[in-house]
Amino acid sequence: MYKYYYLFPGDEFYFDRRTQSAKFVSNNRPKAVEKVDKKVEGKNDATNWFMFNNQNLAQVFDQLSAIYNVKIDYAAADLKNMNFIGKIEKTDSIETILNDIALLNNLSVVKNESGFSIRKK
Repeated sequence: MYKYYYLFPGDEFYFDRRTQSAKFVSNNRPKAVEKVDKKVEGKNDATNWFMFNNQNLAQVFDQLSAIYNVKIDYAAADLKNMNFIGKIEKTDSIETILNDIALLNNLSVVKNESGFSIRKK
């Protein structure tokens, strides 16, 4: 059974990939966010993370593809109405990041010689 969380400004959702557990924290204070954009690639050196703020998954995959210089293949129809809000550590590998996003959205990730393929399960 799935448990649904609705996030509002200042709310946080943590997912621990090791334990496969989730934690929801409701805060009333707004948080500063850093939106990743192809135009600012390489200019986020002051922080150790990238932040995606309710972006369409297709946009997220396109930006990750540019940041990590790897091909990410997906069918736009498979990602329809899917968004992502989250902070990604710069030290995480692209494979780890894609697997985490896929796990949260019932998608599968296949690594191939040209990069990665994302599909609906």
